[in-house]
Order: sequence, then C-alpha cells, then structure tokens
Amino acid sequence: MDHWRAADPNEKPLGKERLPSSYPVDGFSPYDQGIFLSEAAAIIRSLDPDAVIVMPGLGGLDDYCVNSWLSGVVEGGGSEWFDIVNYHYYSSWERYSLLRLQFQDALKRLGISDKPVWLTETGATTSPTLSIRTNYPNSPESQAADVFRRIVQAYGHGDSFVAWHTYIGSSDTTGDWRAYGIRTEKAEAQPAYFAFKLLTHELIPFERVEKISANAKGMNVYKITTREGAVKYVAWGNGLYTIPLGTTEMTTVIPRLDGSHSWQPAQPGEAISLSPNPILLK
Repeated sequence: MDHWRAADPNEKPLGKERLPSSYPVDGFSPYDQGIFLSEAAAIIRSLDPDAVIVMPGLGGLDDYCVNSWLSGVVEGGGSEWFDIVNYHYYSSWERYSLLRLQFQDALKRLGISDKPVWLTETGATTSPTLSIRTNYPNSPESQAADVFRRIVQAYGHGDSFVAWHTYIGSSDTTGDWRAYGIRTEKAEAQPAYFAFKLLTHELIPFERVEKISANAKGMNVYKITTREGAVKYVAWGNGLYTIPLGTTEMTTVIPRLDGSHSWQPAQPGEAISLSPNPILLK
C-alpha cells in the first residue's frame, strides 16, 4: 500500500490543482478506489463518449479480491463507470473451475453479470523450482498443457477474451516470475509456443465454447464450435472419455520435439483414457 511521503518542493501544479503531497498511511480502501475510478471514468467519457472502459484487473479470484476488493469498488463507485469486468488468474488449473463459479455468483450478487468478462493475465512457468502459484510439478510440458487447460477453461466459463502472460519470458533461474514466456529470454520457442499456435489455428475464432464437464479430480471436456461451423473437442483429466460422433482425428496438445503435432485416427464410440495433458479432437 502507499505510505506518507514528504511534499516535493519541485512538484509542479496540474492546472489549478496540485498533486497531493501525501497519501493515507494505510492506503486507499476498495470503497475509496471505487469513488476515484468512477470520477476518472466520468472524465474519460466527457472527452470520449464512445470510450470502452475496462475495470482494473482483480489480482486473482481469491476471497479478498472477489468479496472485499470488487464488492468495495462497486459499493464506492457503482457499476456504470466500467464496461468490462477484468481479472487475472495464475493459480493452478485445478482450482479454476470452482473459483470461477464463485466469481460468477459474486458478479450476479453485484448486478454486473451481464457485462463481458476478460481474463487479461494468465499463465504458468516452466520452472520446476518455482512453485509459488503452480506445482504440477512445473515443466515445459505442463506449461504447454496449461495453454489449453487455462484458455479453453476460461472461454468455457464465459470469458470473452483471454491473454497469456507472457510472450518472451525472463531468466529461468532468478525471480518469482521466471520462465513464464512461451519463448525463453533468448526468444527460443517453448513447447507452449507450438501449443498456442495449435490452439489459435484450430479453435480461433470460435462461435461458442460449451462446458461439457469441469471436474478437477475427474473429466474435463469442452466442445468448441468454430466461426466456420466446425465442431471440435478438448478433453483432459481422469477417466474414460468416449470419442463423440463426427470425430475423425485427435492429437495431444504437447508438441513433438520439432514443434509439430501427431494427428492420429479417432474412432467415434471408442473409450480412451484421459491424462492431465489435453487432447484435441476434430
């Protein structure tokens, strides 16, 4: 949080006003932030009536972010000042479905469930020694799997937009955010890079993503209908999954060493064993 600071004698006026010379020692409450954000949004709209305002991203889907911060911001500033709800998610894919459902309940309670929802930051590390947020254990393969496990899950739970963090990563040996990129700090492609290409090539743009099953301890299945009308499925988890009618090919989303994917014939009606690594069927 912000702390008291001495007034800067070189601080320059901003129009007729001066920037504040101090901040509350305990920072600004979510209620205070809501007031500020609504006033800032009013200025933006006065200058550009067509502006689309994205709410600052919730730091996660934990109890404080959803039930204290978001609730306080809406209580303080109302809900008309922003057009899009925005959040970040870096915890494990297994926790996502439950937390996202609780988040949706909060949006309904606050009267903002009709607004689009964006997941503007999500991702996973390749570093097996960085276990702050995920510990599958982490690896290049688990990161590639997470490209599908995170993005497809988010779309299946109703998000309108998902952004991966990040394209080029930092060192894989130092820092608490190391090795999150789908390319290394030297721009070398990770398996996640090729998984991301597979996802965008096969599933984007989509017409709709339907959640068939979302069970962290069981089966996770999503049906994707592309803009062109093709029907595809992504499945992972535990248990036996029956290949749906109309399916002719399938591949694991984990690429081969050369970055390609090995498509295999798929027999509708056949039961196949799922694993934590998603498979794509079409």
